[in-house]
Amino acid sequence: MPNYFIDCHCHMFTIADIPLYQSVFTFVGEKDKLHKKLIFPFVFPFAGVLLPIVNLKKIVQSNEKFIRFFECEPGENVVPLCKEINTFLDSPDFPTSLGNIDEVILTPLVMDFDKGGGVEKLRGQVRRLGKAIEANKSQRVKILPFVGIDPRRSDQLEILKEKEFETSFAQMNAWKNPAGLASGTYLGVKLYPPLGFNVRDFSSFYKELGQRQWPVTVHCQKDSFRLCPDAEDFTNPRNWEEVFKAGDQDIRNLRINFAHFGGEDGIADTAWFEKAPQDDGSYLYENFFQRLRESSWTASLIRLLKNYPNTYADVAAFDFTRRESIAAFLWILHKDKEGHFPGNYGLEDKLLWGTDYPMTLEDKKTTYATMFHGFFKGLKDKSDKTYQVPDPLKVDLDVLMCKMVRDNPLKFLRFT
Repeated sequence: MPNYFIDCHCHMFTIADIPLYQSVFTFVGEKDKLHKKLIFPFVFPFAGVLLPIVNLKKIVQSNEKFIRFFECEPGENVVPLCKEINTFLDSPDFPTSLGNIDEVILTPLVMDFDKGGGVEKLRGQVRRLGKAIEANKSQRVKILPFVGIDPRRSDQLEILKEKEFETSFAQMNAWKNPAGLASGTYLGVKLYPPLGFNVRDFSSFYKELGQRQWPVTVHCQKDSFRLCPDAEDFTNPRNWEEVFKAGDQDIRNLRINFAHFGGEDGIADTAWFEKAPQDDGSYLYENFFQRLRESSWTASLIRLLKNYPNTYADVAAFDFTRRESIAAFLWILHKDKEGHFPGNYGLEDKLLWGTDYPMTLEDKKTTYATMFHGFFKGLKDKSDKTYQVPDPLKVDLDVLMCKMVRDNPLKFLRFT
């Protein structure tokens, strides 16, 4: 099998795919940073009214790359993205532990933003994504999307029987070699509870997905592009714990990626840091991990990853500048190696690499390389002593990297 590099969480939708009225309405009333970032290009014409105090020129300049991405169609964006990826792979700074990459797999997640309506808008998104696939000239980058489904629809899985998907999904029970799949083959399903549905309510839908073993990615952090006031409650991974506990074998075998691993907030909330005795502003980790916050989102996901065979979590949009989250992430992996968390599966075998591109385009200098190196170099950086990290760390970070970008995604996507 070729040596793969797999990004399990990116996007290729455009501003045309986002519902304008509901977005602006939510923008005015909510404080959510992801929501505001996503629809800023939409509300910019009204920004003088909505944001009279903000330095708009500075905001626009700092977000130019992000805004220009949403001005363009996917077919225009895919060429510079693939160029960025290939430049990154061929850079002398690329980790030698990953070897020479033969093929890159991107799994862009299509979003079904058409709240409670028909499937025409979703079909439109799929058609535009098809233009990106056609425009991709890179011999090394393959685009294998996930189609967005809103399980509230009465025709939940009917969309998958349409010609855009039928041939692709018909192969799902047979393929094992991604080299045999054409770019554009649909690999799985994307669910986004902040659109207005509670994941607890659709067990029969998950049962069918479990039977078919189609990979599912579901949004699972507090930041979200939300179209309902209960978005956070609907997205809470405790709902998934209830679904799995109450479900039959098909549901317990559901092949699912809990995107964002609870977010950097959920990861930081899982650990407990206390100020060092000398009170110099640094924080020490509690001995023996006895004060794990069981109520954090990431703690819920740890229980799911440890106890069910086909559960995974990606780290897309992880804020690698937040040292508390980096330290907590390392402690979680370290204590898992020590057997702290009950369950049959190791956490390092359940984590996936993902960028959330283009949502993580912070400024003009942000590239695919800065996203990757920011995360993995951040894990290895010991120069910031503010938050104590395990020393020595029981997890080999080079091995973890290989698992996250290759071994674990191959298992999640059913290639091994």
